[in-house]
Amino acid sequence: MNVQVIADPAGRLVWASPTLPGPATTRSASRAGGNGCARPNYPGVYSQVSTFAPAIQAAANSLTPNPCREASCIALGGAYISHYTGADCTGTESYYTPYFGSDGIRRSWDGGGRAGTVLRTVTNRSWRGTDGRCHNDWPGGNTLSGFVRIYR
Repeated sequence: MNVQVIADPAGRLVWASPTLPGPATTRSASRAGGNGCARPNYPGVYSQVSTFAPAIQAAANSLTPNPCREASCIALGGAYISHYTGADCTGTESYYTPYFGSDGIRRSWDGGGRAGTVLRTVTNRSWRGTDGRCHNDWPGGNTLSGFVRIYR
């Protein structure tokens, strides 16, 4: 397609096509270089932002404070069940490590968060599955060992 860059205000690519009807169109692109601003015979160099979306998201996530309050936390490997110390899925959220034959993969009900590495004995009163529904199955508490805390 033959296009002519007519502006790149604040790094956004704005182009017009002599063969397509309609107004100039703004594209999601970031100006990476070039000689001046929309000069004839001096093309700018642009990058397609969607190509770099995963890297941009990872960099943005790295700026978010780490909620882990242990010596170390690990990424979760999927979704299964989260246990809660309070009724109605309130209180401390934990994952029971003996699930799946103690495979070492930590999970939460939605796959979100990070898992601590300290194994704990916890008394839980409720749990949430991958369907998002909360279950108050242990109003008097159910105490088991082998939980890691989920941090969000």
